Amino acid sequence: MSLNLVIQSILQEAKDQGHFNGLIKQLHKDFLRAGLGSDLDLGTTIHSVGRNIVATIYALIVSDFERYLSLLYVIDIDESVVKALPVQRVHELAHNISVLILHRELKKVTLKNSS
Repeated sequence: MSLNLVIQSILQEAKDQGHFNGLIKQLHKDFLRAGLGSDLDLGTTIHSVGRNIVATIYALIVSDFERYLSLLYVIDIDESVVKALPVQRVHELAHNISVLILHRELKKVTLKNSS
């Protein structure tokens, strides 16, 4: 399955579970905590959210690596998982990191809503 389809699948799962809006809010909250609030324009559709998060992560990797690392820390992405990713081009890394971010953020939202 292509990475774009994986991202779309995660977002569709969030929508099907009724967590899509919560996921968007959680992403905004964590990006803001990492000092990136104004850098994130997710849009409102599954396609725009997927496209924009990948573009944002790509831009961070290329131009502001410290903020990228800060974002991963704020979202609580396991460093060992990131280090275990294969060597790849930047756009592939941005997709893979976006998948990790969406999985983690959806998990947070799901846990909050089950309490």
